[in-house]
Amino acid sequence: MNGRDGWYVASFDPEREDVRNFRLDRIRSAEITDREYEPRPEVDPAAGVDGWLRTGEVATSRTARVWVSPERARWAREERRVAEELADGSIVVELSYAGTDWLVREVLAEAGDAVVLAPAEAREAVLATVERLRAVAAR
Repeated sequence: MNGRDGWYVASFDPEREDVRNFRLDRIRSAEITDREYEPRPEVDPAAGVDGWLRTGEVATSRTARVWVSPERARWAREERRVAEELADGSIVVELSYAGTDWLVREVLAEAGDAVVLAPAEAREAVLATVERLRAVAAR
């Protein structure tokens, strides 16, 4: 499927026992196995055509409010939905996310120039990830 951000492959992930959509340019490797292929009725590539592939938002997604520093605000304005402009040049953006893991990666990729304001469980997820990374780095 061709979505807003590139090409996607709809598939069934046996490890998670659920349908997943993988962005083609992010697939690092593929392996041919002897396992039999069974088409799964829950994998419907056309389902995303009028949904998240076109809009970028998942119907079951939540919205996080994220503060972005003045230094990164210029670029965030181009990529994100700005909810609030602050006097110091920073902004608050709204990020739709279905999985907290994705949101945590997005915030941490900003290397300190983004902070989750709400919801609280998303803030806590970022903090927990940072604490795990610190523990690993301290070893």
